[in-house]
Amino acid sequence: MKVAIFTETYFPFISGVVTHIKTLKESLEHAGHEVLIVTTSPKAVCHYVKDGVLYCPAIPLKRIYGYGLSNPVNIQRLRIIQDFDPDIIHIHTEFSMGIFAQFAARKLKKPIVYTLHTMYDDYMFYVAPERFQNMVKPAAHVYFRKVANKATEIIGPSLKVVEFLRRCGVERHINIIPNTVDLSDFMPENVSRDDVAAIRTKLGIRDGIRPCVLWAVWQGKASTCWWSFLPRISAGTTLTSCSS
Repeated sequence: MKVAIFTETYFPFISGVVTHIKTLKESLEHAGHEVLIVTTSPKAVCHYVKDGVLYCPAIPLKRIYGYGLSNPVNIQRLRIIQDFDPDIIHIHTEFSMGIFAQFAARKLKKPIVYTLHTMYDDYMFYVAPERFQNMVKPAAHVYFRKVANKATEIIGPSLKVVEFLRRCGVERHINIIPNTVDLSDFMPENVSRDDVAAIRTKLGIRDGIRPCVLWAVWQGKASTCWWSFLPRISAGTTLTSCSS
């Protein structure tokens, strides 16, 4: 099976969505499928394919981590997708690449799988001041509902995402498929004991104290939920909160 995955960002940018797409690509290829990633590249001057990734010229968005927006309707890009001839178009973005993916699916008569990763209500401050949120959020909900209703299948990695789509007015069935996580770097057999000893010394963790637990906590994420897990953390565990 051939799968075309559309995303607004890919490596060298690093994010949870990018990491998930990389893992998904590798898993599909390991199962014998062929994958083409289609993404934007503010540094690209023309469309080109490298290592299974189609990079598309884009206008940089300096306010949002230097990401880019590409022309959502591009005939050259459509021809490349047509030559690849995917069996499934998998959308991981609602913006320029997502709009193009819907255009390509319509032209090529391909089914769409749509995965929503982001709780956009928490990120509206990027596009509008607080005083306009009451107008922007309802309009955004209408847009996300339209994107979801055009898909053949919808995926949400958690119940929280499903609840967000329900608030947007999506009434269709939503498949809950948790994002995969590559834990190989954290397996004991893959961790140098010398590195562990050096980190314990640096953080002042004495012998006999259990390894520290690290949490990523910042404004854009729902950080309150993990407090409910504190009673399950046994005595002697050092808890370090990392924030950006």
